[in-house]
Amino acid sequence: MTSGLAAAAAAAAMMFGGSAASAAIMIATYTGTVSSGVDKIGMFGSSLAGEQFKAVFKYDTDGGVSDITPTGAHAYGPGVMLDAYLEINGLISHVPSAYYGSVQQSTADVQHLSIYDDGAFQTYFYIGLFGVSPPLDLTEAYTRSSGETSARWAKYNYSTGQYDVELNLSSPTSLAVTTAAVPEPATWAMMILGFGLAGVGIRDSRRRREVALA
Repeated sequence: MTSGLAAAAAAAAMMFGGSAASAAIMIATYTGTVSSGVDKIGMFGSSLAGEQFKAVFKYDTDGGVSDITPTGAHAYGPGVMLDAYLEINGLISHVPSAYYGSVQQSTADVQHLSIYDDGAFQTYFYIGLFGVSPPLDLTEAYTRSSGETSARWAKYNYSTGQYDVELNLSSPTSLAVTTAAVPEPATWAMMILGFGLAGVGIRDSRRRREVALA
């Protein structure tokens, strides 16, 4: 191993071998029933009342501003929500790129919000589950069900001044919050080392071809 690769491996070990950070990438998955709404553009089909839905929010607990109090935890800002989508009838629509996202867990409720606005359309996706007492640690996995639900998916068209899609999502709703799979520290170090070895192999191969052609 060259001295450069040895240094890279050592740096990777130091970078990823320390204590685990408190931040985490989490995935919240809600399931429930559409109570009412309109879909003028066929994003999810027609006659949606009574259809089952799945709503997914993927977020970085350290991606924005964090407020932690004895009664709850809240992370919000542009870097919080990494992905959010709604699935109905096998059709999936993502919030394009959240310029604002929020996750809140308190002694009485859990709420997720993702908003996108490009000046032509605004997509608003919100689910709140109340009376369920989630953990106050945003990085903790858990499940909850029932409770009072406030949930809405809406796509507003600025040019028409109307909603292309406006759906109300109702109880009963279940929620599962899990930690997204991420590579272990040792895996990161081996990946970095592997890239370095691949680079060395390519350079050696080029040198051999140059010598053969000389």
